[in-house]
Amino acid sequence: CVTMLNHFADVHGLLDLGAFHILGHSWGGCLATEIVTKELGKHPRLQQGLASVVLSNTPDSPKEAMNNARKLISEYKDEMWGVKADDLDMPSSWPRTDEFI
Repeated sequence: CVTMLNHFADVHGLLDLGAFHILGHSWGGCLATEIVTKELGKHPRLQQGLASVVLSNTPDSPKEAMNNARKLISEYKDEMWGVKADDLDMPSSWPRTDEFI
């Protein structure tokens, strides 16, 4: 997260960009929140250029989101172990992997 912000700060400075917006979706919203609340102040130029932050479908508690994910995996792992993506009758446009879990 910090390295990504440093790279963005470098590019922003090199290209002499002005205002920018941050969009964080799902877990990316957690990263956006961390960046804005804890790291952005280390980059005054970026802090001045930040026009808005949009959080989309972002968990209000990353810790709770991870706990819920672990609980779901625990509850369904025996049922889903070894199931192939093609066995789930998903739309053909959805991406495929070798195994679901």
